[in-house]
Amino acid sequence: MLWLMKVDRTVFLPCNYNTILGYYWREYTGVIPDDAVEGGQAANGLPIYIGQVLYADKLIPAKIYSNDAKAYFAWNVEQSATLNVKILCSKYPERFNWVATRKNEIHLLTDQHVVSGGYEPGYIMYIGRAQYSGQTLVGKVRAPEKSTTNLGLFITNEGKQINLETFEILIYTPNLKEIEMKYCNKRVVVIKE
Repeated sequence: MLWLMKVDRTVFLPCNYNTILGYYWREYTGVIPDDAVEGGQAANGLPIYIGQVLYADKLIPAKIYSNDAKAYFAWNVEQSATLNVKILCSKYPERFNWVATRKNEIHLLTDQHVVSGGYEPGYIMYIGRAQYSGQTLVGKVRAPEKSTTNLGLFITNEGKQINLETFEILIYTPNLKEIEMKYCNKRVVVIKE
C-alpha cells in the first residue's frame, strides 16, 4: 500500500529506500522477469543476472543463469538454491555502473552508492563481478562492518569458490534531480519536490 500525502510541497512515501532509488529485489521462481538487471555473461553469450539467496542466517549475492531455475553462490564451494531466492530488478538499468576496484579500496568509494547485495553477521555483502574462464561472473564482495580490510570478491566456477583481489563493484546512480531525501524513519521517507 502506498501512502502519499502532500503538505507544503513535501511528499511523504513509505520508507523503502531502494524502491525510491529505483531498484528492488523480486522473488525468483525460475523465470527471469523483464526488468531483471543483467550482471554478467556466460560462456555461451547469454546474460547472467544478479540474485540473492537466504542461506542459514546469511543473505548472499548470487548469480542466476538464463534458462536455469537455480541461483548459484559462494559459500566455501559453489552452492545452489531454488528456495528463498530473489533477483535484482529495476526500471532504470542505465543507472547501474560497474566500477573497477581492489579489495582494500572499497572504503574509498565514498561518493558512490555501492549496491548492497546482502548481509552476514559482521559483514556487509556488496555485488561484484570479474572476468574468469571466458565469462563475466557475478559474486559477493565481503566487507567487514568495522574495518577497511576487505576480503575481496568471491565468485564460483565449476563447483569451486574463487577469491579475487581485483574486480568491479556495482554502483547505482539515482536521479537526484527528481527527488531530495530529507530523512527516513521506519514508516516514511520525506521527499521534497
